[in-house]
Amino acid sequence: MRKPFGGTKFSSPYGRPTKPEDRPATRRMDLENSLCDAIRDRVQVEFTYDGEDRVFEPCAVFHSLKHKVNVSGQVVQNLTDPAGKLGPHDFEIGKIDTLRITGRKFTPDPRFDRTHAKYRNGIICSI
Repeated sequence: MRKPFGGTKFSSPYGRPTKPEDRPATRRMDLENSLCDAIRDRVQVEFTYDGEDRVFEPCAVFHSLKHKVNVSGQVVQNLTDPAGKLGPHDFEIGKIDTLRITGRKFTPDPRFDRTHAKYRNGIICSI
């Protein structure tokens, strides 16, 4: 697909046009390192993502199948929307607005499986 003025539209490795939301966000090594520290120490973090503040128990930082760098873990509280979805969730790290390590310890969810197919592009750090 060609853009006006001779440019080429960004496409996926499979030749299909890529929607803007499918493009990876800019990597945030500072946040990746902080999340890896929280994973190592098994402490909860609080962050803002899509305008919502969440309390999260991170289990892995990894390269997703869509070539994004994500964090996987458990949302234990949505501070912005108390009725919001809790439980297992992945977030793209480059889209996290603010991050704070709380120091509150957590016990990792025993269902976490580092051999799951979603981690096949590589784990940066995990429990």
